[in-house]
Amino acid sequence: MAGLLVFWGGLQNGFWAFSHNPQEYAGSVQFPTLLLYGEKDAEVSRKETDMIFKNMNGKKRLATFA
Repeated sequence: MAGLLVFWGGLQNGFWAFSHNPQEYAGSVQFPTLLLYGEKDAEVSRKETDMIFKNMNGKKRLATFA
């Protein structure tokens, strides 16, 4: 279902969502952010999450869940 949502959301907004890279635009985040990460997430790695968090500007917090 997640793949269908990514495909449809990209189609509706005029871009290929499967090639989007949150690490690239995380630096444009200028507002307080709570980034959540599940340690058993099969789709997003801890390394990717850490890179997104590192690149964010402004007040931020990372919360992980076992």
